[in-house]
Order: sequence, then structure tokens, then C-alpha cells
Amino acid sequence: MVQDKKTRRGRPLVLDDTKKQIICSLIGAGASRTAAARHVGCSRHQLYYAAQRDSIFQAKLEKAEADFEVVLVARIGEAARSKTQWRAAAWLLERRNPDQFRLRNPKLLTPAELQIAISQVVEVLTESLEESKQAEILQRIGEVLEEFAEDGSTEPDDGEESPSEGPFAL
Repeated sequence: MVQDKKTRRGRPLVLDDTKKQIICSLIGAGASRTAAARHVGCSRHQLYYAAQRDSIFQAKLEKAEADFEVVLVARIGEAARSKTQWRAAAWLLERRNPDQFRLRNPKLLTPAELQIAISQVVEVLTESLEESKQAEILQRIGEVLEEFAEDGSTEPDDGEESPSEGPFAL
């Protein structure tokens, strides 16, 4: 039996064009992909599978998400420009330049503060030692610091602050 091109074999599609359009509208209004999928009666996995198989649908989903993000950022920008909404401006600064503006635990040292603290400790130690021991102690401190740097401990983290434990926590 010859099948015509419009007849599809196998399991029926969970997401037809109408449901895909509804999902994109919901996401454009701010819904998550999971909530949009539930709204039209499918699972999140079915939505992701449909997007994986249909590049046009995937592009529409991404555009809907980007459009909503742009709307939100514009609203935050408007609020930040307002003289009464300083929190919006602070929020934007924290997100755009977290190294400079994010709130951090005051009990933790930044890498620059740690370097200053180590330098001050080394200075105090060397002042109280005999000259014959100073070179030996300074060399050993240098070796320890090199080991610390080699194991990647000085690499910047992903924005998460480490627990306030260890010898350099205040």
C-alpha cells in the first residue's frame, strides 16, 4: 500500500503547530518551558524532543525567551534610571560587573587582601628571626605559595564564595 506524503506513520505528534505557537506565546510572556509544556498537555521532555527535531520551532523558542529577557532588562533599566528605584540600579550593577559590585561575605578575603595578609605575616616572621634563618624561612614560604598556585587554588571561582573556614578566614 502506497502512503501519501501527508499521512504520517507511527505515533501521533504530541505537539502540533497550534500547540507550538501557544508554547512560544507563553514563553514570550515569561513562562518556563516546563510550565508552557504542561499548559498544552505535554511533558518538558516532549517539548525538548520536538525542538530538537524541528529547528524552526527551536529558533522560535529561543527568540521568545530572548524577547522576554529584553523586555525585563528594559524594565529594570527604566527603574534604575528612576531617582526613587536605587535597588534596581544596584541589582543591575551587581549582575553586569559582579567582581566590583556583588555583595560578598565580609569574613572572606579577596585574593588581593590575602596577598597583603600573607606579606604582613611574612614581614612579622622575618623581623623576629635571626638573619641566618630568614633566607631559609622565606624560601620555604615561597615553595608553599608555589604549591598553592600550582594546584589551581588561586584560580578564580565561578562566583560562589567558599565557606569561611581555613587559616585565612577572618
